[in-house]
Amino acid sequence: MWPFELLFGEPRWITIARQKQIDCARAVDQGLALAGSGTSRDLEFLRASAGAIAEKIRNGEWTAGDVVRAYVRRAAKAHERFTILTEVRFAEAIREADALDAAAPQLRRGRLCGVPVSVKDQFDVKGLDTSIGFSLWVNKPVQDDAALVALMKEEGAIVLAKTNIPQTLLAFESTNPIFGRTSNPWNALHSCGGSSGGEGALLACDGSALGIGADIGGSLRIPSFWCGTYTLKPTASRISNGGVVSSKPGFEAIKVVAGAMGRTLSDVRLLTEIAFARLPRGSTFDPLPPVPFRSELATIQPGKKLRLGYYLTDGVIHASPPVQRAVRQTVDALQAAGHELVQLDAAEIDMIGAMEAFVGLTSSDGYRGMMQPARDGGEPIIDELFLTTLSPRFPGFVRHIAAWLVKTVVGDVQFGRNLLASRIKPVSEYLEFTAGRDKYSRQWTREVWNKHQLDGIIAPQMAVPAPEHGATQYVPQMSAATFLYNVLDYPVGILPVTRVDPVRDSLAANPLPPKVGHGNGTMVEHRLYGGSSPVYNAEKMAGLPVGIQVVGQRWEDEKVLGIMHVVEEALVVAGREKFGPGTWTEDANHWNNYNA
Repeated sequence: MWPFELLFGEPRWITIARQKQIDCARAVDQGLALAGSGTSRDLEFLRASAGAIAEKIRNGEWTAGDVVRAYVRRAAKAHERFTILTEVRFAEAIREADALDAAAPQLRRGRLCGVPVSVKDQFDVKGLDTSIGFSLWVNKPVQDDAALVALMKEEGAIVLAKTNIPQTLLAFESTNPIFGRTSNPWNALHSCGGSSGGEGALLACDGSALGIGADIGGSLRIPSFWCGTYTLKPTASRISNGGVVSSKPGFEAIKVVAGAMGRTLSDVRLLTEIAFARLPRGSTFDPLPPVPFRSELATIQPGKKLRLGYYLTDGVIHASPPVQRAVRQTVDALQAAGHELVQLDAAEIDMIGAMEAFVGLTSSDGYRGMMQPARDGGEPIIDELFLTTLSPRFPGFVRHIAAWLVKTVVGDVQFGRNLLASRIKPVSEYLEFTAGRDKYSRQWTREVWNKHQLDGIIAPQMAVPAPEHGATQYVPQMSAATFLYNVLDYPVGILPVTRVDPVRDSLAANPLPPKVGHGNGTMVEHRLYGGSSPVYNAEKMAGLPVGIQVVGQRWEDEKVLGIMHVVEEALVVAGREKFGPGTWTEDANHWNNYNA
């Protein structure tokens, strides 16, 4: 707390937060005033993919002004209901769209011509703050665009707004003391995920045609899974991180990767094609490996039989019934299409090894660096970070006693090992964990890819669909399902498969194995499925989206996109329900809408 606050009233961060929210609301109102009332064509624009929007604006069928105004109206409505936006440039976007319409036709050529896009708060946008929820970083507008933002603008995209994130970016519920908590558009009582949660939420309700986020432990994939949208987490360095702000600058052991987020697979591919191995004109950002988008890898030839691995649960945290069902439905659809599926053993995945590597590396400074801006600003630390940052605060002997009790008395070896790994480390130990990460990667190559000769892997994502707000603070280990592939630096795509069915996916209809749930298994499983108020509740989660991860080997990002296309085609043939633009409605929380 700042010393003068004791004498002169409210903490400074509260004053900053209040004014920032007022500024945001004013910018929304100004944009709505320019946008005017809705038209009969709004739904036509909102139901179109980003690629289709650009094509129709290029050929003169639609005007950018009409399209942008429709998305401004929807984004404003979405923000009012779900608290999504951090920086708003609606008025500027409308003026840019009108200028594009007034320009000569030959100037309307970009692959994202007139497409209204949104940007995770972590990315620099010229003239806007990049505060990532820290009060000390508010009211400091940046002078240049992030590389990926600049590339989108070069292709004709029009930035509407920036979207919410969790404090420090290392949590998977998007809440912070400055902008508040973002809700899931499919059920406002539930989380949208994080750290790119605002993007997932805005895309889900058609408040933006295309978005971008970043991922160090699942931050692209968790919101896409929980909100029913699409993404690709690329291999590190395929897309520039220039202008992507980090709460842990200098940390390279597990790299942040920027990526596309979209409402359709084709839109994710479109932006990925634009961004791979490319920097904006006149850029001073670090060069990228000269590996541009390889279209031949992204196209699986008709009739080619794929050999894909899959697993229903990772052997550490039991996946819930709808999450397992999504994998089974995908496997069945692919087999019906003639592809070969190989079930992987939990021992081959070795999730405990991944968790130990991730926790050991990310906690090397005791999480002090990422927490310091919040502490310097005097704002409270969100509850969702409590368990993640707890162990480094223990004295060494307390940590060892706690780990011994957890492993021997509770019987949770995984959590005990995490407690021991999560601590401040000297450089020598940090290097040991880095070497362990590389050893783990070689083990995966040997025991999974080489042993089974796979084209890709179909995997569950988080163990449960979007939980109620606040629940993630009790189960941070659940993100192991995603950060496994950050440790390995594999490209991973997310696509939606199904929705939670309150009867079919109930625990009553799907009895848990003997070592899962109350009094058994891991502590996180007990919290997920045991006790009087478990996190997983099929009735409360009814209608929420459930997806899968599609995993490829390092540098085979394009092949992952190709496999995702094959998977989606197979699922559609098998009768998958509708996802994508136009799916969300005002009463989207109602399960009966999807059970007709």
